[in-house]
This record gives sequence, C-alpha cells and structure tokens, in this order.
Amino acid sequence: MLFNQNFNLDNLDGFYGVKDGLIPFLLSSLTQKNNVFYVAKNDLELSNINNFFIENFQNINVYNIPAWDCLPYDISSPNFNITSERVKSFTKLSLLKETNNKNIILTTINGLLIKTAPTNFYSTNFLNITKQNKNSFKYISNFLNKIGYTRVQTVRESGEFGIRGSILDLFPVGSLRAFRIDFIGDEIESMKVMDPLTQRSSELTNNIDVYPSNEYLLNEKNIENFRQIFRSTLGSEGLKSQIYEKVSSGIKFQGIEHFLPLIHQNTLDTIFDFFCNDPKLVIVLSKNFSTLVNKRYEEIISFFNERKIEKSDNSVINVDDLYLGRKELDKKLRTYKTIEL
Repeated sequence: MLFNQNFNLDNLDGFYGVKDGLIPFLLSSLTQKNNVFYVAKNDLELSNINNFFIENFQNINVYNIPAWDCLPYDISSPNFNITSERVKSFTKLSLLKETNNKNIILTTINGLLIKTAPTNFYSTNFLNITKQNKNSFKYISNFLNKIGYTRVQTVRESGEFGIRGSILDLFPVGSLRAFRIDFIGDEIESMKVMDPLTQRSSELTNNIDVYPSNEYLLNEKNIENFRQIFRSTLGSEGLKSQIYEKVSSGIKFQGIEHFLPLIHQNTLDTIFDFFCNDPKLVIVLSKNFSTLVNKRYEEIISFFNERKIEKSDNSVINVDDLYLGRKELDKKLRTYKTIEL
C-alpha cells in the first residue's frame, strides 16, 4: 500500500504535493478507517477515480454523482446516462441505514453545487423486487408507472417496461441489464436477465433494484405545485409560456431539470443532506478547490443574469433554489473533517 494511514486526521488539514496519479491510492487508504467524500476538479478525474475503485476495490461501496453536462439555466437536459447514475447513487445513499466504513462518495466541483430532489423522494420511489417480497404483478406495474417508467411493446432502453400476458419485461434506470419477470397468477415464478437486442432471457437472478426514472416526477401534485409558483411569479404573462403549457399537460421537455425547485413541493436537498451527519465522514477537496468553486459561481450567476435580461422563463428560478450558495457550502464543509489537496 502506497499510503499507510498512521497519521492523526484530527491535526491534519491538507495533503500537499500529492501527484494526480497518487490521489486514488490516497483515497483508498483513507477509506480503510473512514467514509470519504471526494470532490474532483472535473469529469475526467471523476471518471478515472470511479473506475479505479470499481476495478480494484470490490469491498468499497462507490457512490458516483456526476454533474449535469449542460450549462446553468440551459434549454437542454443532462445526458440520460448521467441522470441515471445520479439517481442510482442518491437512492442508495438515501437508503443507508448505517454509516459503516468502506464508503466513498465521488463528485465534481460542478456536481457539488447542484441541488437535487429531497432525500425522501429517492427512498419512497425505490423498489427492490425479489420473490420473497411478494410484490404482485399489479403492484409492480403500477409502481413503474408512478415513478415515470415508459410502457412500451418491446423493451429496448433504460427506463422502459413491457407487459405480455403474465410476463413483465423491465430495464431499470441505472442498470446495465434488462430483466424478464414471469408470474403465475399474482406471484413471481422466476426472474431472469434479458438481452434487449435479442429479447432472450438467460440466467436467473434473485434481486432487481428499481430506481426512479429521473430527479423529478410529473404527477398531478407536482404539476399543480409548478403551476402555482409559476403563476405567482410571472403573473398573467406566465400563462402564455410554452413551458407552463407543457408542464401543465405533463409533457417532459429539454431543459425541464432546471425547473426542479418548482416541480418539487419541498425545497431541494444538497449532496450533504445525504450524509446523515456521519461522524466518520472525511471530505477531501481537489487541488485549487477555492479557485475552481469561485469560477463556477461566477458562471452560474452570469447565466442567471443573462436569463433575467432575456426575460426567460428560467429567470423564475433563484440561484440559491437550484444551486448550493457559497455561505451554505462553507458552513457544510465546517461540519465535517475537511482536507485539501
């Protein structure tokens, strides 16, 4: 082991002179006695460290939280694979009952600042399917509809499900594999891995985790919440908005994620809200953290001001509603043992 943790973290506020190639080894050493939250400087570093842990440390739980790959207050949505990874990690964190060691949470500067759905959104919209759980055919299909999955004739992509007689095909968000569930009456007879290309099922599986389809759901309550806030902010002009019309009709559109604060009935949470005040958590910040954070805040505020000048619908979303503010960030970092590189 390149790093032998025989130092006292209580008296340590930084590791200096650590080369980029050695950062994954340092983090793996820290996870031997602590839960670790590492904030990478960019997406490339995040991907490299995530792959390093997955390939070399099967005994360490990795929670990868990438940032949206779109500009602040943009008209485009984040890539679905990125959203799936975020939803999967946030759900797993929301379900943690105990903060045992061997956990590492990874994000970037940009990912750190984006808020997400409230913690209980993920835990209440998660379903673990096993034969022992006795989930009925009707319950599972209704649940998939509720959490935003698309019913199709032939399941090909993540977030889809299909029903043919007593067979339910499912491609869960955040999964690399699709599944085929056979029922006898209302009980599960078998669950198998399914190839979406050939539609053939293969080996049996005992466990299927189903995560919500996105960081929001367009159900009746959320739609009405959006409508009320939108109207109260823009007045009668808001009624002419295409975005208002689309959300009112339950239509998803490019860039809808930037309206998360209006869709959710409760205020959004930050990554820190998923840590449950874990006393064993150590936060490690990337090199030049303060400089990179300040630069990102400048970008966010610049895009927000542009939308206000344009009188864009996005301007109804205050910066602090969608992004973690600097004062709040500093307060959160002081809550935990924080180490800079």
